Amino acid sequence: TVALPPEAKEILSNLLTLAEQKGRLALGSEEYWSQAREMLTRLGQMSSQGWEAFEASRLAERWANLTRDQSLQGVVSSRTRIKQYREAHRAALAYLNRHPTDREAMQRLVRAEMNLLDQVGESTAKRLRSARKARDRGDYETVLQQLAEVA
Repeated sequence: TVALPPEAKEILSNLLTLAEQKGRLALGSEEYWSQAREMLTRLGQMSSQGWEAFEASRLAERWANLTRDQSLQGVVSSRTRIKQYREAHRAALAYLNRHPTDREAMQRLVRAEMNLLDQVGESTAKRLRSARKARDRGDYETVLQQLAEVA
């Protein structure tokens, strides 16, 4: 049996539960990652309470970082599939910030940026078409709304 302080066991349990949220992609979210970092900090503060606590902190930190990386990659992939390019871009950028020399991460970010730019271009074109139609009808309130959305 492992001699961990009860609080450390509770933190480890909460950390695992947290990581299982959002289709196991929770640590790809800044909100959940922030919560995980707080838990890891509290666990790290207990590492002076013996070898088991020190090892638990070290292993949890390593596991959380690997899980964060996998979650970020999963968020990029899943959000791209459902055309949520802004979220995919955020995750790709977060991953690249963690691994600035990783060529695949750089390529992933470029693809995410291209998808986002394409989406913005399509949205802009759609709004401009709508503004032109509204202008032709004499509906300048809608024209201004559509132009405001573009800007």
